[in-house]
Amino acid sequence: MHVLVIPSWYQTRFNMLSGVFFKDQALAISSQVKRVGIIAPVLISIKDVLKTKIFSFREEHIETDNIKEYIQPILAFPFFKTFNTALQFRIGKKMLKRYIHEFGVPDVIHLQTSLAGELALWMNKQYKVPFIVTEHWSGFLQKKASHAELKLARRVFSRSKHNIAVSEYFAQQLRNIFQEKFQVVPNSVELDFFAIGTDKFSQFTFLQVGRLDKNKNQEMLIKAFSHFDPAYNMRLKIVGEVKGHIKNELTKLIKSLGLIEKVEFCGPLNREEVRGVMQKSHCLVVSSQVETFCIVAIEAMSCGIPVVSTKCGGPEGIISSQTGILCKVNNEQSLYESMKEMSQKTWSPETIRSYVESNYSSTSYANKMLNLMR
Repeated sequence: MHVLVIPSWYQTRFNMLSGVFFKDQALAISSQVKRVGIIAPVLISIKDVLKTKIFSFREEHIETDNIKEYIQPILAFPFFKTFNTALQFRIGKKMLKRYIHEFGVPDVIHLQTSLAGELALWMNKQYKVPFIVTEHWSGFLQKKASHAELKLARRVFSRSKHNIAVSEYFAQQLRNIFQEKFQVVPNSVELDFFAIGTDKFSQFTFLQVGRLDKNKNQEMLIKAFSHFDPAYNMRLKIVGEVKGHIKNELTKLIKSLGLIEKVEFCGPLNREEVRGVMQKSHCLVVSSQVETFCIVAIEAMSCGIPVVSTKCGGPEGIISSQTGILCKVNNEQSLYESMKEMSQKTWSPETIRSYVESNYSSTSYANKMLNLMR
């Protein structure tokens, strides 16, 4: 079988962590099929260009095992969303034609979120290639989808052979919005990449991993953390990309609460660095308002550390009494009490890791997806 993956966002030189799990999932199925291709025309903001100081937009061709990646960064113009989307589609079509000329027409397309759906619909019409779609985008739940994005999603979900959501909560929400059938195939984790850590930070350390924004709710997390008695000698590390002026606001909050010595912004780390911090931390905290799945939770559990999370959608299907604690969403006191309970309990890293191995391995994911593709 020849599988072509079309992601709506993807890792580039400008952001090496964006959509990294899309490649992990492609790798998961690659050993059981003839060929896997990835076509990724990716919009790059001017902010990303200025931040990285990378001014080259050349197309990248990467070959890994049985996977061919074609990645084309595209400079996005501010305030011209419709133009940017049209440009992305035009460039994507050219990439698809070149790919087909070199490798032939794929048997099936795996569309990673409906936002890139025009390319899958075009392939379906032009070459009669069927497609399945896995929806990840939380914008549908946060009511961020534009009229055009909702209209495209309806076309995609009505034409797709299988509509997939990454959690039961998300699947139900999508059923309600689009009146289409959705089945659940959870995300997977690359277990060979993660391992249980043995060298822990000297102080009990809570860790959060995710971009700094309102949905990730770092403000509530910091306020909840401030309830700890200073004698507890706790630490909080926040790893993630800064968005807007939120870091300045959070820094002011930390100063006003007297937490300068206890809360650390680690900035955007690469994947290996994130893994290292996870392995040394004692607990991951998810304080989000909405999560369609929460892949960082299973990555942390793969390192043997438990998770405290708000009941924000996806985590309810991931976290059990053996792997962590769920608390009320948008509730500072509930989050603090859960973090305190977490710090006072004894957790088994081996049990936590085993839970991920049983439920979220690459092999389990590949078997489910290949059955649908076949």
